[in-house]
Amino acid sequence: MKKFQLPLLLLGWTLVIFFPGTHANAETVKITTGEWKPFISKVFKHGGIILHIVREAFARKGIDVEIEFFPWARAVKYVADGSWDAMAVTASRFPTKGVQYLYSDAVYIGEDVVFHLKDSPPRGNSFADMKGLNFGAVLSYNYTPEYRKAVEDGQISEVVAPDAELLFPMLAAKRFDVFIMDKTAGVYTYNTTRIQLISAT
Repeated sequence: MKKFQLPLLLLGWTLVIFFPGTHANAETVKITTGEWKPFISKVFKHGGIILHIVREAFARKGIDVEIEFFPWARAVKYVADGSWDAMAVTASRFPTKGVQYLYSDAVYIGEDVVFHLKDSPPRGNSFADMKGLNFGAVLSYNYTPEYRKAVEDGQISEVVAPDAELLFPMLAAKRFDVFIMDKTAGVYTYNTTRIQLISAT
């Protein structure tokens, strides 16, 4: 897999759990989350490694947690409207208007890479260099302001998929040129979708 040093993309982002300040000392904390394999899934033991860490961290402080899986957009909404106390996890400081959050220390620090077909490597290492390329994107993902600006300015275009599992099949079908994803999550998704292609080596 070819990794690009993209200062304007999502390199080195940090996953955190965040809390509206009014619920930080509750005896039971209600936490929303969504599917994000291989880190978080309702089919994994303990809900996955990240949720296991979250539960253990609260348990050491004598706090019970209730964790429920939702589509990511709904998970964010439930925290924003106060019906749930916190969300695990978010890929960045969520820019939700009118809502103030507190953030924990990082639970996981990831590395985002650019996935592409083996015979079609993208040129350059910035959005300006990749001008004209069509990017795959996931509806519920929170992309950087730089990425959004590149789309709005017409430097790049995007095709939005409802979930990450569709990105590799859509890439194989040449629905877009590249997409950005956490390296570990991307390799896991690639392997589980059994698509016979390689990102780049």
